[in-house]
This record gives sequence, structure tokens and C-alpha cells, in this order.
Amino acid sequence: MRIAAILLLSLTSTVCAQEPEPRIELYGLTGMYQHGNLSLAEEWRPQIGAGILTPIGRQWGVLFDTTVSSIETEPYSNEIVPGSAPNRAKETRVAVMPSFVRIWRRDRFHIYAGPGLGWEHRRQNNRLRPIVGYEQNGRAIFSDQFVESKSTETRAMLVFRVGIAINLTDRVLLRVGFSVLPRYADETPSKSVELGIGYRF
Repeated sequence: MRIAAILLLSLTSTVCAQEPEPRIELYGLTGMYQHGNLSLAEEWRPQIGAGILTPIGRQWGVLFDTTVSSIETEPYSNEIVPGSAPNRAKETRVAVMPSFVRIWRRDRFHIYAGPGLGWEHRRQNNRLRPIVGYEQNGRAIFSDQFVESKSTETRAMLVFRVGIAINLTDRVLLRVGFSVLPRYADETPSKSVELGIGYRF
């Protein structure tokens, strides 16, 4: 009788420890994005986005995230005549990060990690006063007119993902993740820290 009770208790604990069956998880994302790869400034900036995790069995899945982040600077505006309109340089990054991830499932959470092939779309808008010469003391002389320019670029690059999703309820999850998007060895990779609230369908 005692042995039967122990076996029953062990079986019950095992059943309760199993995570719900894998289902599609849809996320709203926020966090910080570091603009690397020859950016205006390699700094962390807020990002927003959305993502979806589609399970392939219990141990694998496809994680697909899209995020948007912007950075704005005022190049050498402190050298322009006081009171004049500042220079502006704005860069927007759209990162698309499909990844094939391994999933380790536990009672209240699951951990994921894996690589992928992503794309980073960069759009720049510049409004600058060009330098037309220099004074004898070396101070720059700026044009009276602004020059505006726009440029876009889309790059394919590797993506490496790792993170954890915690079950807040049977269907609602909190996800914390980290992504790296390297391009060339001599460039600083873009990085992303993601915080998301997800819903399991």
C-alpha cells in the first residue's frame, strides 16, 4: 500500500510537471536594438516589433521576429552659427529574423536557441550643411544652404538567437531574448534585446 502511494505520487508529479502541448505563440515585442554594421552611431535604441513561434514537434520550432528601431543625430551642429537650424541625420532599421531554434521545455518555461538567415533594411535621411572651406584658425566654413539626401540598403546576414519564455498563465507568456546579427568580421554586429508578451493559441 505504501509503495503504491509513492508510485501514484510520483506519477502525479510527473504529469503536473509537463508543459502544455506545443502551440503557436504570437508575441508583441519591445526592447533595445544596437545599430551596428557601419551605422550613424553604434548605440542602443528602443525598438518595437512582433514575432511568432511555430513549433515543430516538442523540441524544435521556427521563430520569426520583425522589429523596427530608429536613431537620430546632429552631426557637427555645435560648429554651426548659433541660432541656425541644426543638421539632422536619421536612420531607421527594420530587422527580419527568421530562425530555426532548439527548444528545451520545462514545467513553467521553455528555453530556445538557434541560428537563422535574416535581413536588415537600413534607411537614412540626412539634412546637412556641407563644409565649403576652412578659416585660418582651422574652423570649418559651412554653406548657407542645406543639402538633403536619402539612402536605403538591405543586407542579408546570419542571426543567432537565445532566450526564455515563462508561462504567466496557460496561454500568456513573458519572453526575454537576445539576438546577434553579424555581417563582416571588421564590422560591429547589430544586437537586439527583446522583451515580449505572447499568447499561445
